[in-house]
Amino acid sequence: GTGFSYVDRGMFIEELDVMAEHFLNFLDRYVEIFPEFLEEDIYLAGESFGGQYIPYIAKAILEKRSLLKLRGLLIGDGWIDPISLYNSYLPYAIANNLVKNDSELYTNITRLVVLCQDILSKQVHIFVNPCFPILDEIIYNGIRRENNGECINAYDIRLNAQKPMCGMNGPSELEYVSAYLNRQDVMSSIHINGKKSQWKDFTESV
Repeated sequence: GTGFSYVDRGMFIEELDVMAEHFLNFLDRYVEIFPEFLEEDIYLAGESFGGQYIPYIAKAILEKRSLLKLRGLLIGDGWIDPISLYNSYLPYAIANNLVKNDSELYTNITRLVVLCQDILSKQVHIFVNPCFPILDEIIYNGIRRENNGECINAYDIRLNAQKPMCGMNGPSELEYVSAYLNRQDVMSSIHINGKKSQWKDFTESV
């Protein structure tokens, strides 16, 4: 669902090891067409949920594709350990003066953290209430937010952003990227079938 990627209805991959196999199939075809890249070093990079799929891809390359020169992984704000990540939000917010220790907001978030820990200890799905609202409480109600429809930018706490997205819609330049990549001449130059897929930075359904 990101970029130009798409799948047929009902064909979503649900297991990361299957995803890694699909990615290796892509790499096989890629180096078949461009064999010169077998001599290049490979670095896998991603952010957020990349903390889940990048290690799987790396493991599959190391186990099954010795000809590929995997040299490193780059993971930014990786979604690797949900319990540790959810537990880090409140201390981080306090350290950066977004939440005060003795405030009602602190009490509300602490309650959510306790409930979140209890749910995650039962190994349920990672995106569940009350876990996800922990961050929402901080960016919507943090002490630096304004009363004029602004909130704290989820990707850069030094900035305010407009509700309801609060920075989740990406930098302002993104609209120009979308417009450029969805031009017919650009899609044709990189062999994209515009009837099947339009470029987008993310998909809510995924």
